[in-house]
Amino acid sequence: MTAAHSRSLVASVASAIAIATHLVVLAGCELASKAVNTDIPPIEVFLESEGIMEFGRVLEGTPVVGNFRLVNPTADVIRITGIATECGCLVPDQSVLSKTIDPGGSLEISVELVTANNTGNLNKRVKFSYEIGHPGRIGEVVAVLKGYVAASLSVNPVSIDFGLVHPGQTYMRTLVISSEIYENFSVTRVESPYPQLDWKALSKQPSREEVSLVLAADGNLGDAASDLSLVLAGHPISRLSIAVDWQHYAPIITTPPAIRLSAKGVALGRFSVTKKPEHGGIEWLIESPSSVSVQQTESTSTSSAYQIRIVRPLDGEEVSAGHIRIKFRPSDRFEEIRLPYAVRWE
Repeated sequence: MTAAHSRSLVASVASAIAIATHLVVLAGCELASKAVNTDIPPIEVFLESEGIMEFGRVLEGTPVVGNFRLVNPTADVIRITGIATECGCLVPDQSVLSKTIDPGGSLEISVELVTANNTGNLNKRVKFSYEIGHPGRIGEVVAVLKGYVAASLSVNPVSIDFGLVHPGQTYMRTLVISSEIYENFSVTRVESPYPQLDWKALSKQPSREEVSLVLAADGNLGDAASDLSLVLAGHPISRLSIAVDWQHYAPIITTPPAIRLSAKGVALGRFSVTKKPEHGGIEWLIESPSSVSVQQTESTSTSSAYQIRIVRPLDGEEVSAGHIRIKFRPSDRFEEIRLPYAVRWE
């Protein structure tokens, strides 16, 4: 090998080594670049002020509106695809659905919080869903409305269950009516479809009153699942509705007497007593005033029919009224149902 050939071979080897070294460096730079990029989080859509609106303290019934700005910092167009709220008290602006936000742009979305019958410390959330690209990646952001709503008027409890009630017994339940705004209000009466249900005042303080619902159970009470109204004075809300419920312990069912007049000063009527299936061993007896005669006309294993005979009093009063007592023995004592009657004499 000549000296010239040796020098040429050395130069070729050196050139190959330089090229390989350059390729390795480039590959290393590319790998390093990729490693660094994986540590950079993708740019995300966001709400200004972290999506939190604090409205402070407001009075019940005051409208509260939160305006949230949704920002698109990405290089793609985003589209609003859905709105979900955690309660019916949140009313978002539905017109933003399907609206788009250009890259670098933003969109204001309003959400109303209904404060009527929605009091205390509130922390309500609404979720906005979006899509980046057409089609593209799906994402969501959450907005929060938080603050305190002062109650105009509240009642505790909002419903009363007297449970199982027995004829002849009296039952009482306490209600507390309060307000964070008004002081000089008071309960004036209770309106109910049940004459057996009454009320009485227990205590009165500024912004707070305790009353007792009094249920005087009798044989004509029956089961109930209804509402009553507390009528108020000194407050813009004049009525409060309370749900009441009870189950009547009445193992027998009666029909009211159908009474017809006789030309000879005698009124005749009929009624029946039926045993409920779940009270197979029940017994009953009939008691009536001396001017009223009650006779059994029919009898089966579960029911009996009776005839009433009412004689006009000697004093000639135009109206005869009273009760027939039907006493039944559910356990170790008699309880009774009072069956009213009334006759207007000609």
